[in-house]
Amino acid sequence: MKRIMKILSIEEAKEKIATNLIKEDFFMDALKNKMILINYGSTNYYILKALNINVEYEGYTAGKIKNGAFAVTETEKREKLILLNKGNVKRVMFKEGLSQLGTGDYFIKGGNLLFEDDGVGVFIYSETGGTVGAIGSLIAKGVNIISPISISKRAEYPLIYTKEGNIPGIYFLKNTKIYTEIESFEYEGYSVRYLGINGLNNNYLVFELIK
Repeated sequence: MKRIMKILSIEEAKEKIATNLIKEDFFMDALKNKMILINYGSTNYYILKALNINVEYEGYTAGKIKNGAFAVTETEKREKLILLNKGNVKRVMFKEGLSQLGTGDYFIKGGNLLFEDDGVGVFIYSETGGTVGAIGSLIAKGVNIISPISISKRAEYPLIYTKEGNIPGIYFLKNTKIYTEIESFEYEGYSVRYLGINGLNNNYLVFELIK
């Protein structure tokens, strides 16, 4: 038995999630045979990077945590979403991409909070509900929802993230397949235990890997 202590920065952790998610059998099958709509998000940016699809980092985020506070990328500065149709890249507006998804297709949706019961929390400021406003219709159509999200999100609580003094609403996303660093290391054949966040600025994740 071999034990390894693995320390990742937040960005390295997101890259780890992205690198192995796209190698999973269900994702590889979807790339060949289905449609995949990749929503905004910092981890989703790394998924696109791993797929060699060029997008600008800030332009591919919407609501995000920046410098310890909640921030929103203005609509006019956001890029179009990436829709993969059997591996072919198409850049679409959100509603256009949604309209093309059907049974068995995939919607990649990250989150801002990860709860102990494996529910994903998404901050909401838009009066229309933002991207989560479409979740119900996607589930009804039989679209698979995948949430690539760092396990470090368990350490973040909404009370410290405000915008203009207001605490954001939270949508609890349950009908989703969660993919964290744990699943990524398990793909590599490790048994893994998350030991927590360390470092002067709480920006390093510590894992124990066993093989």
